[in-house]
Amino acid sequence: MNKNQIDNLLKFCFLMTDKTSVFILPHDISYIIEKWDRYIGCQIKNNFEIDDMPKIISHWINIWGKENFEKIKDILYFIYFLDDIEFVWSVTNIIGLFNRFFNSEEINDSKTNGLHTILSNYIDHWLNFKEINRDYKLNQIL
Repeated sequence: MNKNQIDNLLKFCFLMTDKTSVFILPHDISYIIEKWDRYIGCQIKNNFEIDDMPKIISHWINIWGKENFEKIKDILYFIYFLDDIEFVWSVTNIIGLFNRFFNSEEINDSKTNGLHTILSNYIDHWLNFKEINRDYKLNQIL
């Protein structure tokens, strides 16, 4: 993966996760798809069946309806795992989790802007941690 692909993946992850006090439930499904298309851009595969989903996902179905949920269920499942309390946030782990659902090589490789300054600063702060920064740089050359 190149730097732009990693940056785009991180922007989407930080934008959609509860780790930054952003809650996905109140967002309209079109907002999630818009951000996916902007930062990620790869095909949504929809590999999972609703029966495989955790209980919290039933709340999403109730809010958006089953038909809308079906359009982005893999994205929501990915976000759900990002928010899992046991998931350790590192660039390597985020890429690995993403690859469980999608192909990281298909991520939009052009530089994207438009992220709110506060969130952009939060990501920069996170990337300044020595271990995170080392992991970030290693993933750019692998």
